[in-house]
Amino acid sequence: PPQFGGAAGQPVTHVVIIDASLSTHQDADGATAFKLAKDAALRIVDRMKSSDNMLVIRAGDGKPNTLTNKPSYDKRFLKAKIEVMEPGFGVFNAPLALEMALWQLGNSKLPRHRVYLLTDGQAFGWKADQGERWKRLEKHLATLRVKPAIYVLTRSPQEEPVNCAPIKVF
Repeated sequence: PPQFGGAAGQPVTHVVIIDASLSTHQDADGATAFKLAKDAALRIVDRMKSSDNMLVIRAGDGKPNTLTNKPSYDKRFLKAKIEVMEPGFGVFNAPLALEMALWQLGNSKLPRHRVYLLTDGQAFGWKADQGERWKRLEKHLATLRVKPAIYVLTRSPQEEPVNCAPIKVF
């Protein structure tokens, strides 16, 4: 069946957003939310096909930043960049990180796009009170030639999260 922006098996540009906020330092039995997010990112790299590329965005200390200046096809390079990442001391800003991801995907020539938000699910980082920003993000998404599949993967080391994020944004 058709996938977002192309048929199954076609090359994919993956954008992985890793929540590196203060709350990801939280530890339970030796596994922080940040470590769980990094492990998930590494699994996504492992599943990439040789024709796929990836860009990783670290978000949680002010403005999100990319680990590389453009998407990479090199799995070893991507894994090395992810493995040395450390959590920050700021706040995750989901809409700002998504804006960066969509901007980067607008430059991709591959026929399929995927965005993964790897987060501890803290509600504050979703900026639900910034309705205008979310509306701009929705308009930006509508202008993209290839519409990305967007996945939100929440991983908290707690059995019962302190709070949680919205499941559907648009």
